[in-house]
Amino acid sequence: MEKIEESATINASPDQVYAWMSDLANWPTFVGEYTNVVGDPIQVGGEWDVTSRVLGLKLTTHFVRKQQEAAQWVKIQMQGDVSGEMTIRYEAVGEGQTRLSESLECVPRKGLFGGVANAVIGKAVASELSRTVQAVKRGMESGS
Repeated sequence: MEKIEESATINASPDQVYAWMSDLANWPTFVGEYTNVVGDPIQVGGEWDVTSRVLGLKLTTHFVRKQQEAAQWVKIQMQGDVSGEMTIRYEAVGEGQTRLSESLECVPRKGLFGGVANAVIGKAVASELSRTVQAVKRGMESGS
């Protein structure tokens, strides 16, 4: 599996970052358009779909929250155009600061065009992961 990771330091405690990211009203800021919600997406077992456009590609992925330890880490299973496991970590790095890290271990595509698809989708996913982490940082620090 290919591992992609992005992080940012946010001027807020891990509890505050986790709470902000757990508020569905903030999801459009960093998740984008989400649909087909089953259960509570903030709780283990919650499911949702996200369709995004990255580098001209339309990617649709189904997410299932598998495990979590509030304000420490969340593990999410992904299937669809991007498949694998996402881990979100909230680490205190200073007084009132959190290092928010999102990592994704992608399941490589197989077949004749798998290598090309992996390269293109890998770049798109890295770009989206960076956008997501920076959107949380901006949202948290601007108070929106």
